[in-house]
Amino acid sequence: PHLAARGTFTDHGGITQPAPAPRFSVTPATIRSGPAQPGADTEDVARDWDVPELLPPPSSRPQPSTDPQRKASS
Repeated sequence: PHLAARGTFTDHGGITQPAPAPRFSVTPATIRSGPAQPGADTEDVARDWDVPELLPPPSSRPQPSTDPQRKASS
């Protein structure tokens, strides 16, 4: 309650996050963008770190287009 009353936390894009640390200057601190959504980068990280058990099952991954009009590049 005390930290919330002092404005230590702020809402940005519907997500509560720590507010910028106070800087005693003429330029006010602002939040330019919100944090990433939880799990938004899980697939990329799992692939980069070679942790296949964190990847979703193949059936839930987006599949490449199977349009017969589209020719595969050679």
